[in-house]
Amino acid sequence: MVSLHPRLLKLIDYRLKGSVKNLTLIPDGSDLWMVDLESNQWVISISSSGILKYNLKFFNDVFAVFSLRWDEYQIVLKGWFEKIIKVPIRQIQRVSGDMSYVLEKIKKRADKWSLNKRYEFSYKVVKEYLEKKDIYEEVKLENYFL
Repeated sequence: MVSLHPRLLKLIDYRLKGSVKNLTLIPDGSDLWMVDLESNQWVISISSSGILKYNLKFFNDVFAVFSLRWDEYQIVLKGWFEKIIKVPIRQIQRVSGDMSYVLEKIKKRADKWSLNKRYEFSYKVVKEYLEKKDIYEEVKLENYFL
């Protein structure tokens, strides 16, 4: 495992926030999708069972400025999303395929969350999302940085 200097981690945090702040969060049953609706591109999917899937091309572009490969940055990515979304991640997977067909399906019929219908996500995670949904028309990842 690669050890990164704390200053580099601060720069990575700043870069990540800038790169993902406009992503829209879309809950779909036991999955939470983070997508760029303008480009119809998926970026992250987190399941209630703790599986984080990320778009390899997107994050290769984000981390290229630091000369980090996927095997070096995915541990940072895992910890960063655990801290922001507060879902414990037990497995991380990179995906390089096109998922636009899944996005179309999700946008049409996403299984909405409620406090009684949490799809195995914790009460705290769903409550925080629903509170943000009450305030904002679309819940963006930047709403979690406040």
